[in-house]
Amino acid sequence: MNVAVEFSEQSQTGEVRIKGPLTFGTVLTALKAGSLLVQGSKTLRFNLSEVGKADGSGVALLVEWARLARGLGVDLKYTNIPEPIMAIIRVGGVQDMVPFVHG
Repeated sequence: MNVAVEFSEQSQTGEVRIKGPLTFGTVLTALKAGSLLVQGSKTLRFNLSEVGKADGSGVALLVEWARLARGLGVDLKYTNIPEPIMAIIRVGGVQDMVPFVHG
């Protein structure tokens, strides 16, 4: 069974919560939805606290959204990145490609 990724916007803060897995089976659908959000924003915060599972495909997705945002002049940051995802980011050596809020 393939679980979908959900996006829930909080318009007052400009934050978007991402819920569900960011894995090979979900990244194509998530790419489309997230890219639309990036294209329609000037400032965007993707809150990853409810991403239960991720793999290298999910991290590549984060890199792609960041690349798109830079090209469009959008201030994109990732917040509340779960430690297992941070571990993949560190092992992959893409810390500089994934703009996240420290803390």
